[in-house]
Amino acid sequence: MDEEPRVSATLGDLLGDLVERELAVFERAEDQTQHEKRRRHRAGDGDLERLGSLLSESHASLRDDFRISTPELDTLVDELEGAGALGARLMGGGFGGCAVAVCEAMRTDEIARVATVAYAARTGREPWSLRPRAVSGAGPLDPPKP
Repeated sequence: MDEEPRVSATLGDLLGDLVERELAVFERAEDQTQHEKRRRHRAGDGDLERLGSLLSESHASLRDDFRISTPELDTLVDELEGAGALGARLMGGGFGGCAVAVCEAMRTDEIARVATVAYAARTGREPWSLRPRAVSGAGPLDPPKP
């Protein structure tokens, strides 16, 4: 009889965890339309601080509600924000992932340098960074010349 309560408690814990995640998914889906409207509006207005805040909020939700982040990605996001990024979040975590950050153009190199040095010091791993630029959208590309 001692076995039954342990099995029930374990099942209850699992179901409770599942319900918490489902609630987070439903809440996120409900809010997504409003968040998307704000993101589009703010990003179009050039409000980088608001865009950064939305990125950071999104990362916190991925980490806390969906539990799909990793300690390394959380550290990278922390270091990017600590170095002066306006916001950051994980991207493409399936194969180790990366983080995307928003910052003022004049500070890009400094933030990348400070964050990668701090990340390496904390994790013992050597990160590298890319500096993409925003463009008007997807379009046809000329094939590379041989």
